[in-house]
Amino acid sequence: MSSASATKRWGGRLAGLAISLIAVVIVISAVDVGATLEILSRTDPTYIALALAAIVAQVLVRGWRWRMVLPPRPDGSPVPVRRTIAPMLIGYLGNTVLPARLGEAIRSFLVARREDLVPLVAFGATMLERLVDVVVLALIGLIAALALGAEWWIVAIGLAAGLGGVLVLALLVLFGFSRLVDAARWVLERVRLADRLERLLGWAGSFAVGVDRGRDVPRLLGVAAVSVVAWVLDASIFYFAGQALGIDLTFPEAVLIGAVAVLATAVPAAPGYVGTFELAATSTAVALGIPREEALALAVLVHLVTVIPVAISGAIALILSGASLSTIAAEAEEAEDAHPHPA
Repeated sequence: MSSASATKRWGGRLAGLAISLIAVVIVISAVDVGATLEILSRTDPTYIALALAAIVAQVLVRGWRWRMVLPPRPDGSPVPVRRTIAPMLIGYLGNTVLPARLGEAIRSFLVARREDLVPLVAFGATMLERLVDVVVLALIGLIAALALGAEWWIVAIGLAAGLGGVLVLALLVLFGFSRLVDAARWVLERVRLADRLERLLGWAGSFAVGVDRGRDVPRLLGVAAVSVVAWVLDASIFYFAGQALGIDLTFPEAVLIGAVAVLATAVPAAPGYVGTFELAATSTAVALGIPREEALALAVLVHLVTVIPVAISGAIALILSGASLSTIAAEAEEAEDAHPHPA
């Protein structure tokens, strides 16, 4: 890695840490921390068990959805759902402990290595899955915000993310990412730079093969439908956490709080989205009329319940794989260098 690249990466990490720190300061400065801890101390474990069950179901649903976008194995068979779970959990662990959502690249490499896929094609398919996921979440959040008569800034977030994402998906279906790469190649050939950038164009071409699996409209609609199920399960986690704390929280409110909180994780932050998740969830809950201390307790409890079990499961899967996150990241870079072109 070049010194410029290393400097940029460290700059991004420091910016994320700074944003998380600012978010934490904003949250705790507006609440009675002692009262929040007292609310957390009376958590009902029965509802936490229900939330954990929803997390298990969500992992299985997301594994099925990822399988829908992944390219077939060399023998033409689809990747079995059971073989997506371990790489996905390790990727989620990477997102928790590493900056810049590196877990997405890690899980793409792992499934590519296990199933003999081209890593960048798998990564492109994974990014397609993430795009559909965010668009569906934003639209669900927008519907909930309008139904609840939420404040303008909440509606604006859902509107911008939802409609912007729909536009991107529409352009993908109509034109495809591969055409964009071809257009870039044509321009570079005109200015005599294509040969110098051939490796980069090869990488982009492989990535585009994965992204363009979204041009299959039935597949795209199927992925979107499964995403709805996944986000309903996610909202149920917020709902059960609210019940565990004795908060008067309706399911539509849980949907909206969860949508804004998850969309906020797109903002650069420290590993695990510390601070930004709590600020978004707390601000949304307060806007819906929930007292600040209860709102922060809800955000903290959901964050703990969703991150800790998944991270532990990812760590177990990582140990069973006999590798480390740093090793996997290095192998992923080597695989990209060795396989720059589509299979």
